Amino acid sequence: MKNTRFKAGLCVPKRKIGNVTFNKDEIIKTRKENKDCQILLFPELSLTGYTCGDLFFQAEILESCLSALEDIKEASKENKGARIILGLPLRKGNSLYNVAAFLNNGKILGFVPKSSLHDLQLFFLVPSYHLEFKFLRKSNLPSTCVNVSSNSSSLI
Repeated sequence: MKNTRFKAGLCVPKRKIGNVTFNKDEIIKTRKENKDCQILLFPELSLTGYTCGDLFFQAEILESCLSALEDIKEASKENKGARIILGLPLRKGNSLYNVAAFLNNGKILGFVPKSSLHDLQLFFLVPSYHLEFKFLRKSNLPSTCVNVSSNSSSLI
């Protein structure tokens, strides 16, 4: 088996709570400043900030997260092999999930929801223990990015 190395960046850019546009711009700027990294890992809920409280339930902030994700996806085309993992709230049906989005070469490969939340459930996000998700293996991803899900075959 060939030993493949890659450079990963653990990123904590400047953030403003609830300011998705600012946070998106900081993520794109960080990507451009770290072109030598094959994968960049951003914090949980990096598009919104962690302490948005009731803002998580407003359609405007959820829609702006999806729009920002599209902008980041487009910006990731500039760097071939640029893998980005970032956090955002995502609504599916009547539930709201705290997810990690996986982007590579201008594509959103999928979402992996946080599977266990702390006991306080401060932010009212639904843990995904009642759903099964799978991140489908892509040959151009390091294995550390693939083995993060359950044994199901569906992506949200």
